[in-house]
Amino acid sequence: MRLKPPPGLVGWGLALCLFLCVTTQVLSGIEPAWRTATIVLLAVSHFTANVSSGVLGRRIALDHDKGTLMRLAWNLITLAVLVNACRVVFEVAFQSTGRLDSALHPALGLRQIFVASSFLILTGALGAMWSAFTTLQLGIRLRAIDWALIGCVVFLVPPVIWNRQTMGDSGSPWAIVRYLQISGPILLAIPASMGIVLYRVSEEMGEGRMALTLKCLAGSLALRLSALAAAAFLGPDGNAAGASATSLVPMVFYITAHWIFLLGLVHRWRLSHQTTDLIERYESDQENQLTLLAQRTHKSAN
Repeated sequence: MRLKPPPGLVGWGLALCLFLCVTTQVLSGIEPAWRTATIVLLAVSHFTANVSSGVLGRRIALDHDKGTLMRLAWNLITLAVLVNACRVVFEVAFQSTGRLDSALHPALGLRQIFVASSFLILTGALGAMWSAFTTLQLGIRLRAIDWALIGCVVFLVPPVIWNRQTMGDSGSPWAIVRYLQISGPILLAIPASMGIVLYRVSEEMGEGRMALTLKCLAGSLALRLSALAAAAFLGPDGNAAGASATSLVPMVFYITAHWIFLLGLVHRWRLSHQTTDLIERYESDQENQLTLLAQRTHKSAN
């Protein structure tokens, strides 16, 4: 029996993580000791969503033949989320010992290598998927709403770069860390825009479940970019209570983005599962399945 996680389970996971993280974040504005609990819960939320996405991504990849572009795409998606999970572990290793500022602890800034690598790998994954679609000689017919969404994604990049001093590693003494952090919004906007295009191509193909998957992936990346923009607009506050309040919006965006990404993979995995179930039913009882198919065809004709 293959794992078939219901989409509702992802929703409950997201709701639980949001409730716990927001609650502890609000409490941290009253009692700073709660800040540690927030850090731990955020790490658990992101790690769980990314590792789960990695497991599903690899299983989806195995549904495609070796050497195909779609298998390469899903293997790259798997690698991208696992790199992001490693980034979470890397951060926790520092944060659990109170090393929260890369200006004081430069090695913490190396997390930007994980972040940039994850975005680049994801861009490669969507590029491979795009190439797989083009082999079918399908034209790309973007609608006005698609261009508007891509425009919104691009619009979010400049504010983040302009307010780069509010970003977490802006005070790092290492130039490579600062440059990688500044490039992050651009590296994120590229796969987000590609996801929107691929969603439209998939919908034109009539691949409903795949289109939903790509819609979730694109929405997840756009939401992560929105989180960066929100953090840049809100900026740090001078007191603990104010800082706790202003960081709630980007926190909610970040958490939701990771779980929406997982939701997209769940939908794609359920599509594979349904196809496998259909094949297994046919192989176990070919005569009965052919009879049922004939009956459905007859009803449709009438």
